[in-house]
Amino acid sequence: MGTYEGGILKIVSPLNPGLEHTYQSILKGTVHLFTMWLISEVNQKAPKWIRQGIGGYEAKLITQDYIEGKTEEAIHNLAIPMFEQLDNDTWDFETMKGFQFSYLFL
Repeated sequence: MGTYEGGILKIVSPLNPGLEHTYQSILKGTVHLFTMWLISEVNQKAPKWIRQGIGGYEAKLITQDYIEGKTEEAIHNLAIPMFEQLDNDTWDFETMKGFQFSYLFL
């Protein structure tokens, strides 16, 4: 629904969100993207897991239930990733094993 390049945020119009989003999801996504961009402006070396985690927290996308639902099985199986594994700056980050923990370390 959006991205940022340099100092420019590009988002889908909240007034025309299409079939996969709503007005509210576009606004939350925009807060998420803006927060990620702001962190990058303050510290270009900030890893993606911290940008994603704080962005999701500020946009109120991450609830206690979400965290527990995404982490319970991995914790039970002792499949907790190392920080180095979370420090992946590609957009396939979400497909990595253990990506759910990016929000746990806040």
